[in-house]
Amino acid sequence: MPILDNVARSARSVADSVPDTMIQQVENILNGLRLSVVQIETNIDKYLQDRLTAAVQWALTGKMDMEKLRLSLEAYKMALSIGLQLFSM
Repeated sequence: MPILDNVARSARSVADSVPDTMIQQVENILNGLRLSVVQIETNIDKYLQDRLTAAVQWALTGKMDMEKLRLSLEAYKMALSIGLQLFSM
């Protein structure tokens, strides 16, 4: 994911003026974001493969799974925003 890679590179480029722990935290957030996006893509692929059973699976578990991943993305987004604001100080 190019945008996440760019943020990671930017975090490393200011390493001299930012504590290592802060850089590590931002990198951990980015890794969590990547994992969440991969899980979303995997779920979407799963529900697109067999449309007959996919509708039933989506109704039983898919909506809740995607909602959990959406909430995860929101949490990472908030954490990343805070981390990047700290970088700019």
